[in-house]
Amino acid sequence: MGCGQSAQKQNADAAGTSGNCIQIQPMSTSKDTKGEKYEEEEKANNFWTGVSAKGWDEINYVRLEAKTIADLDAEIRKADVKVRGRGFKLFLDFTETYLPLEKDVDTIDKSYLSGLDNLTDIEIVCPKITMIESGFLRQNKGLKTVRFNAPLLTGVGNNFLSSCKSLVSLDLTGTTITFIGESFCADCVALLSVNLKGLQLKVISSYFLSGCQALVSVELQGNPVHTIGEYFLSGCRSLVSLDLNGLQVATIGSEFLKGCSSLTTLSLKGNPITQIGDPILEGCKALTLVDLEGVSNQDVVGAIQSAIKK
Repeated sequence: MGCGQSAQKQNADAAGTSGNCIQIQPMSTSKDTKGEKYEEEEKANNFWTGVSAKGWDEINYVRLEAKTIADLDAEIRKADVKVRGRGFKLFLDFTETYLPLEKDVDTIDKSYLSGLDNLTDIEIVCPKITMIESGFLRQNKGLKTVRFNAPLLTGVGNNFLSSCKSLVSLDLTGTTITFIGESFCADCVALLSVNLKGLQLKVISSYFLSGCQALVSVELQGNPVHTIGEYFLSGCRSLVSLDLNGLQVATIGSEFLKGCSSLTTLSLKGNPITQIGDPILEGCKALTLVDLEGVSNQDVVGAIQSAIKK
């Protein structure tokens, strides 16, 4: 049985299922595991957590006293140490409250859940969260999968998921992200695919997916992107083609696609580009086809054509 179901149901159905999991979600509206009853206001503010070292049949759910997201982070770090290299999955459900005892907050603050050694999978249900600040989930070296249920999420800060060396794929469709901070998923060396298709993305900051050496697929179609920062996809040496067709890009920063040595085709079709940095396309030795249909600024067209010939 996987993460994302109620603590009570998992505890009841646990026998025979493998895998480690920490699960945090609102308490039962009736009793805790000791049968104690709580007042209505307490029920909304207390959370469950559980950790299994050997399998679901040994999960023990205990009452948390986390009063802030910092307390919650501290509890999870204790569990990270407890599993001692065996790995664990994490499910966070903030459906009934924004965060523990922070009901008026709609932002996940900086650097929480970063630098965990044993976290392998995370799912976050946060229908009221609109912004995730810098450093969230960065440098989790064993993290492989990330799932978000966050329909109101409009922005992620700098270093979101950066240096997660085991992350394989990321899909943020279903959010309404308009802004991505610097170093988004930078240096995720095992990352193969990123799906940001059909969001409301307008600004992509510097170092977007830079250093993602294994990356082969980036989907950005359907976004009204008007600004792309410096070092966009730099060092993505496994990327063969890139389609930026039909976005609304007006500005592209310097070092655009630097070191994308396997890139053969690039489409910038239909973008009203008026400004492009220098240098661009450095190290794109395999690039043979660039679609510039609809790009009317001749200075931009000339700069791209010159870069291809180098």
